[in-house]
Amino acid sequence: MSEGNIVLSGTDRECFDIHMNDVKFVVFEKLNNLNVEEKRRLSNSDILQDGRNFVEETEAMRIRNECDDDLKSFMMDGIYRLMAAYYLIYNGSYPGEENYNHFMECQAFILHLDEIRKDLLAVETPEPSRRIGIHDKFKQYTRMSEKQFRFLLDSVGPIIEKSITRRDVIPPASRLLITLHYLATGESFSSIARLYLIGTSTASQIIKETTDVIWNKLHQLYILFPIDWEAESEKWGNFHRLPHCVGAVDGKHVRIQKPPHSGSLYFNYKKYFSIVLLGVCDADANFIFVSIGAPGSLSDVTVWNNTELGLDLAAGNIEFPPDKLLPNSNVSFNYFFIGDEAFPLSKNLLRNYSGRNLSADKENFNKRLSSARNTIERAFGILSNRFRVFRNEISVEPQFAISIVKCCIVLHNFIRKTADKETPIFE
Repeated sequence: MSEGNIVLSGTDRECFDIHMNDVKFVVFEKLNNLNVEEKRRLSNSDILQDGRNFVEETEAMRIRNECDDDLKSFMMDGIYRLMAAYYLIYNGSYPGEENYNHFMECQAFILHLDEIRKDLLAVETPEPSRRIGIHDKFKQYTRMSEKQFRFLLDSVGPIIEKSITRRDVIPPASRLLITLHYLATGESFSSIARLYLIGTSTASQIIKETTDVIWNKLHQLYILFPIDWEAESEKWGNFHRLPHCVGAVDGKHVRIQKPPHSGSLYFNYKKYFSIVLLGVCDADANFIFVSIGAPGSLSDVTVWNNTELGLDLAAGNIEFPPDKLLPNSNVSFNYFFIGDEAFPLSKNLLRNYSGRNLSADKENFNKRLSSARNTIERAFGILSNRFRVFRNEISVEPQFAISIVKCCIVLHNFIRKTADKETPIFE
C-alpha cells in the first residue's frame, strides 16, 4: 500500500475477510437477535462516532476493574452492538479506496474494544486483588479453550455455587478455575492459596468438592461403556492394523503420600506409595473404562481380576458381536482386548507371544499388538502431560486422591472429544 495512492493488495483482501469472519463469529448470536429496524439503524450508523460516544459514556461512569454486573452488562452489550454494526456496514462490500481508511480506523477501534471485551470476561473473585485473568494464561491454567471452560462452568456452576451468606463468597467460576489450575500445574495447595489469596484449607476444600462434581456430572457422558464393538474394531484395524481389537488395557501407579497407619499396603514395587489407575482406552486414546484407587502393593492383574470388566470378561458375561471374518481372510475370529504380559491370556484378552526364536507370523503379530498397545501408554502420557498433578506426590488422603484422578480422567476425555467441535449440550 503506497502513501497517497492506496493500492488494495490480495493480502489486504485476505486480512479483511479474516477480520470479517472473526467479527461475525463473535457477534453471530447478537446479529440473530436484532430486529429489522435495529439492523437498518446499525447499518446506517457511523461506527467511529458511535464508538467515541460509547467510550465517553463508559468513562463517565468511571469504569474500574471491580465494575459491577450491571455496568459489565452495559459494556458487553455496547461492544457487541458496535461489532454488529461493523459487520453490517462492510459485509458483502469490500471497502474501496475512498473508505479504506475508514475501514482501517474501524478495525483498530474494534480490536481495542475486543480487548475490553476479553478483559470483562475475566474470572473474578469478590475483591479486586483476587481478580483472575483468563486471557493470556487461560489455557496454561485450565488445559482447555475458553469455550470448553464456559460449557463446563455452565454444567457444574449451579452445583458448586455457594449461598451468598457472606460478602467474600467465592463464585463458581473462580472455584472451577482454582481446581483446573491445581490439576494443570500440580502446585501445592499452599501455592494455589497464595495465588488466589484464600486460605490453604479453603483451596483444598474447593478442589475436593469441585473434582467430585465434575466427575459426577461428566462421566456418564464422556466415559462410555459398553461401546459400539464393531465400530471400535474398525478403528483399531484402520489406525493400528489390529482388526477385531476393541480396547487396550494397562495400569499406572499414581504417587501419593503414605496414608496414616497403612503400613506397606500402598507401597509398590517401584518403591513409593501409590494408588493404581487401571484403564482401558479406545483407538483414539480416550478412556472407556477405569478402575481407580486400589492400593499400590497390588499388581495390575490382581486389580484387573477384581474389576467389574475383568470379572465379566472372565465369566463370559460381555455380549460381543458374533465372530467375524478377518479382513482379506477366510478366518473367523472373535473380538478382544489387548494387554501386556502381566494380564492373563484368554479368548477375549490377548497379549504377545512369549519366548524366543518365534516364527515370522508370531513375530509379526507381536509387533502389531505391541504397536497397538502403545495407545494406552500414549493415553497415560497425554493425561500426565496435560495434568501435571500426576508428576508429583499427591499429598492428600487416598479418597481425595481418587477424586482427583477420576476428575482428570473425565476431563481428559471431555477436552479431547470437544476440541475443535461444537461443544455438546447436556440434556
